[in-house]
Amino acid sequence: MSYKRREIPVVITAALAILVIFEYFFKWQDATNVSVRAQGWAVILASFAIGIGVVSTTIFHIRNVMGRVKKQWYLSAWLVFLMFATIIIGVGLGPDSSSYKWMYNTTINPLNATISTLLTFFGFSAAYRSFRARNIDATLLLVTAVIIILYVVPLGELITPSWSFVGNWLTSYPNAVVGRVLYATVVMGSIALGVRIILGYERGYLAGD
Repeated sequence: MSYKRREIPVVITAALAILVIFEYFFKWQDATNVSVRAQGWAVILASFAIGIGVVSTTIFHIRNVMGRVKKQWYLSAWLVFLMFATIIIGVGLGPDSSSYKWMYNTTINPLNATISTLLTFFGFSAAYRSFRARNIDATLLLVTAVIIILYVVPLGELITPSWSFVGNWLTSYPNAVVGRVLYATVVMGSIALGVRIILGYERGYLAGD
């Protein structure tokens, strides 16, 4: 990537980021107008990015179909068919049409439920491997997990009412504190990443850089 192709996107990104931050804190009308227009441009660019993603996905899977890639080509054909059927029905008839809602309710919802179920089984498998009382930390993790599981299911109340008190205390105090710490960490990391992007140190979004 040449110097101009590398530096111009960095300058544009930094200028727009500073403008949006300035408008958020100072509420200057002229800056607000420019910020709103820039955010509208961002939505338009994101729409073009989705279009590029559709084209790229189509080309990749059409190659799989034409090349009869083993154990892949029929899945690629099914993906392309569903993708374009959804686009044609959604754009042609609208997202509120009965055909679009039927397709969504009979494909997307069952697939989401299937993926959630698979993730649940993978979570239980990972928990089984992790929750082995090999040391003090693993033992505390195992005991806490058992208490929380008995707290969220009716079985815990049937065993003893104490599960409700202990589980409520764990979710209200230790869990809340840890969640806030993780949230603060994510916020600090996001701020640091934003500062690096504004200063031009973070250039991972530049192709070929």
